[in-house]
Amino acid sequence: MLALPNQTPGLIQQYGLTQAQVDFEVWAVNLVGDKFAGAAAANRVLAELSGLWPALAALYALPPVRWIEDCLYRWVAENRARLSGFWGATPECEVKGVECE
Repeated sequence: MLALPNQTPGLIQQYGLTQAQVDFEVWAVNLVGDKFAGAAAANRVLAELSGLWPALAALYALPPVRWIEDCLYRWVAENRARLSGFWGATPECEVKGVECE
């Protein structure tokens, strides 16, 4: 698995996404080119990890769990600027040595 910021030069064009799409939510693309957005993308990443994470990701297939996760994801996405300040996170493009568009 490879995680890259959407500001990586040429990345969004390579996968046929738009800036508006990647600004709105997180995306995951698997090896065959299937695209996953929002909570589905987060669960796709969890499915690739070891331990109990794949079992947790499998719960996303259940409609009530999917609805809850989608709502929670949307709330976090809409409040990410405020939440990143709470966690003390540094945006990827502000890290020294990272090339971004």
